[in-house]
Amino acid sequence: MKKSIFIALLGVIVNTVNAQSIFPTDGSNVGIGTTSPAYSLDINKSTASLNLNGSGFGNSGASINLLGWAASSKNWQIGVANIGYDGLMFSSSTSIGGATFTTPAMLINSNGNVGIGTVTPSAKLSLVGTTTLTPFTSQIGGAGIWQFGQNVGAGSNDDTFGFYSTTFGPGHSYAPILQMNSANGNVLLAPNSGNVGIGTATPAGGLQIHNNVGYIDNSNNQLVLSNSGYRNSESGTLNPDNAGMAFYFTNYESGVKHYDRTLDIRVRGASDGTFGAGMIRFFANDYTSGSVEREIMRIHGNGNVGIGTTDPGIYKLAVNGTIHSKAVIIDLIGWPDYVFKKDYQLMPLAQVKSYIDQNQHLPGLPSDKEVEGKGLDVGEMNKLLSKKVEELTLYLIEKDKEINEQKETNKQQQATNQCLEQKFNKLAAQLNELSKQQH
Repeated sequence: MKKSIFIALLGVIVNTVNAQSIFPTDGSNVGIGTTSPAYSLDINKSTASLNLNGSGFGNSGASINLLGWAASSKNWQIGVANIGYDGLMFSSSTSIGGATFTTPAMLINSNGNVGIGTVTPSAKLSLVGTTTLTPFTSQIGGAGIWQFGQNVGAGSNDDTFGFYSTTFGPGHSYAPILQMNSANGNVLLAPNSGNVGIGTATPAGGLQIHNNVGYIDNSNNQLVLSNSGYRNSESGTLNPDNAGMAFYFTNYESGVKHYDRTLDIRVRGASDGTFGAGMIRFFANDYTSGSVEREIMRIHGNGNVGIGTTDPGIYKLAVNGTIHSKAVIIDLIGWPDYVFKKDYQLMPLAQVKSYIDQNQHLPGLPSDKEVEGKGLDVGEMNKLLSKKVEELTLYLIEKDKEINEQKETNKQQQATNQCLEQKFNKLAAQLNELSKQQH
């Protein structure tokens, strides 16, 4: 009796299980929680889960093997390991249809980091090896969208790669923020009115370099351009005009370049190829020269400056043109006040006249030929002119003394003449009286 009841109860249990699941032995689909499985394994349950706990994957872990066509493809394995690696791993077989699997091609560790080409990812995505990236999009709140990849947005092609953005949401064109071109090596940075800041998140101009260190010589405050070449790329000969680096400032309006508003600053080496003796050259265009540049100033490596001339020579400042200034201060050593000392030997005017008659210029001053040939030293000339003014003052003082002495002599002579005139008049009166008495 008891045996019959047990058998009947077992039959009920089996029928109940078979009513919810199906485990065929003919190779058809297996269903858990369903009697009509649509897949090789179909689990139909509101809280369905699959728990694998076993050895495998080469390091005593649980895995799922994905077997391809044995004659033409490799197998794949997805699993976890208890030894050697931390995380969920994706690995292919070492050979077509093989059962031995390689080091994981991709791994997701317990921190959520994903490694491709590495089993020790240190960031949310770590890539090791040659990588080809297609454009991908990122949006964090708001309407703004970022894209990073190749051939994205307006003006891009298969040669371009970079960062792009739009503030209008999907369906709008992306503007480049940073774009690199593999065909010509050009780099496009923030072209659409955006400012670029290095060391600052709020750049005040097109490019601002900022550092909190409070002295200008700090290297973090410097913009450095360098070029190691100074030879002509075709002939190999020295060509310093093609060497060095340059800043080029120009103005465009509606896509038209205005040559009259350009400035070109070039740094170049010396004609002998040495870098220490280089120079900075400034070029500009005016309203009449069109696209033809003209050099307006240069600064040599020795500190000599030429304006309007390409050869300042030995002078710290050489200007070929007119200078307009409110004041010029010249530092001089010595001034000719020694002329007023008692022991100064003033050249007699007779000798000055003789010198002028012979040389046609004042003694101590350069001749016209000397000025035309060597130019005029303004500081030295002012000293010489001051000396001549002081000598002229001495001559005037001496002549004034002679004149005053002559005036005194004349005054005395006039008094004498008046006295003689009075005596003469008195004598004449006496003679006239005698003459009257005789008659």
